[in-house]
Amino acid sequence: MLEDAGFDVESRPRPPDDGLPDAQVAVVFRGRLIGRNQAARLRDNGMRVIEVFNSEPTSPSTHEWLRLSNRISKTDLVQIVRSVADDPEFEPTATE
Repeated sequence: MLEDAGFDVESRPRPPDDGLPDAQVAVVFRGRLIGRNQAARLRDNGMRVIEVFNSEPTSPSTHEWLRLSNRISKTDLVQIVRSVADDPEFEPTATE
């Protein structure tokens, strides 16, 4: 879906151990155990994150970390990724 929209997609089961991927935004699809700490780790290292839950998110989104339900349509998710990736005002800041 994101590749069809013109994005370069790199699928990983977990974040790399040697730093952040070279990307404008990370989209983490989270299940019960899958992705549990991935979004936080990426965000803590300064990357913009869109986390897609298999249920309703339990905490609010922020400017740097969007939390969405997987009930969102694919076309809406593509539009959100496009918006976050194109945000010229975002300056990555690590939180650790």
